[in-house]
Amino acid sequence: MSRDKIKIGRYSKKRKRYNESLIYGDEISRKINLPNSPSFSITEDVLTQCRISLSQLKNINWHEEISNLDNMIDEINQMNEIEFFSIQDYMDIVSVTGIEPDNRKTFINLSEELLRVALRYLVSFVQCLPGTENLSKAELIALTVPALNYMVLIYTANRSLSVSETGTLTMCLNGKQMQLNFACIEKLSPETGEDLRVESYKRMMNLQITQEEAMLIVAYTVLKPSQRYPQLKAGQDQVTIAIHEYLKKTYGKSYLDRLRSIIEFINESNQLDRLSKQSHSKCPEYVKYVYQTPQLKGGLNDDNFEANLEAFSKLSL
Repeated sequence: MSRDKIKIGRYSKKRKRYNESLIYGDEISRKINLPNSPSFSITEDVLTQCRISLSQLKNINWHEEISNLDNMIDEINQMNEIEFFSIQDYMDIVSVTGIEPDNRKTFINLSEELLRVALRYLVSFVQCLPGTENLSKAELIALTVPALNYMVLIYTANRSLSVSETGTLTMCLNGKQMQLNFACIEKLSPETGEDLRVESYKRMMNLQITQEEAMLIVAYTVLKPSQRYPQLKAGQDQVTIAIHEYLKKTYGKSYLDRLRSIIEFINESNQLDRLSKQSHSKCPEYVKYVYQTPQLKGGLNDDNFEANLEAFSKLSL
C-alpha cells in the first residue's frame, strides 16, 4: 500500500494535506489542529471551509475596500465628545433646513461598508456549504444577511474587536483603531436597550468564542431549512455534526456545558436582533435617510421573501 493510501480512521492523510493546502497554500509547515472525526470527512470539510473564510476575513485590506477610511475613523473617534440630537430633533432639522446637524452618518455609513464587505466574503463561504449549490446570488445573500448579526463574534474571535467594562467598543482595521462608547451608539440608531446590548457584549467577551465556533454558528444560522429551501436540512445536519465533534475535541467532557453557553448567547443575540428590527420599523424615514443600504440593518420584509430577493438582486457587493 502506498503512503498516500494510509488512513487515519476514515480520513486519509492525502485528504488532510489537501484541506490544509486550501487554508494555508504553501504554508503547510504551519500546524493546524483539525479534530480526527469518526464521521469521515464531514467535520473536516466543514471546518476547512470555515478556516478558509476566517483567513480571508482576517486578511481583508480595509483601506482598499473603503475609500477615505482613516479620515472616517478619525471623525468617529471624536464623536464621543459630541452631544448628539435625538432622532426626532435630527430629522426635524434635516427636513426644515436640509442640513445635517451632526456627523452620525459617518459612523453609520462606515458600519454599512464593514457589513457589505463582510457579506461578500460570507456569501462565498455559504456558497461552499452543502445544499446551497443551485441557489442564485440573490438567494445566497438573502440567506446570509441574518448571519451578519454574528459578525461581531468573528471580529471578536480574531481580536479585531473588543468591548471594555465601561461599554466602549474598540475595533482595529489594518492597524487603525476606532473607539466609540455604547451610550453614543444608542443615540445614533433607533435601537433600544443599551444596557442589554452592553451586557450581551460583555458576556460575549467572557465566553471567548473561538474563530471556528463563530463560523460554525454562521453556517448553522444560514442553513436553516424552510418550505422554500428544504434541501438545507441535510447541510444543517452536517454542520450540527461538525459542531458536536469540534466541541468534543476541544472541550472534552465539558463540551455540553460549552454548547449550552453558546446556545444561551445565540438566543440572547436573536432577542436583541428582534428588538433592533422592531425599533427600525418605528422610524422608517430616519432609517431610509441615514442608511445607504437599509436591508442590511433590519430593512427586510420578513413576510415577503420575493421582495427581499428583488432588493438583494440589486445589491452591489
